[in-house]
Amino acid sequence: EIGFGPMDTIRLTWTQLERGEGDAGVFRRSDTLREAVAFEVENTGTRPRDVLALYALPFSEQEDVGVEVRADPSPDLRDWEDRRGVAGWNLTLAPGATTRVELTFEIDWPEGQQLFWQP
Repeated sequence: EIGFGPMDTIRLTWTQLERGEGDAGVFRRSDTLREAVAFEVENTGTRPRDVLALYALPFSEQEDVGVEVRADPSPDLRDWEDRRGVAGWNLTLAPGATTRVELTFEIDWPEGQQLFWQP
């Protein structure tokens, strides 16, 4: 596949809505990272456009690390092209339309250990 360059009429905006880290509460003995992000895809052109928006979601390869992901709207594709954690949204954008996707991640890990993760 060969790319033909950027499409000037499609704009992507990414925003970090929340990032919090620390103990999750009195009765939990793990640390927790909460992150909320959003991305918007905008069609500034005069023709409708079909867009595949991809986002790499966190996942755990360790039994003692828990990952919860919430997406609004839910992705149309999961593990896109057999790439673990890559979610995809098939978007049809009318001229001047914007679609927003909000994602929330919660990652729990055992107390006394460190988590190194960056979106």
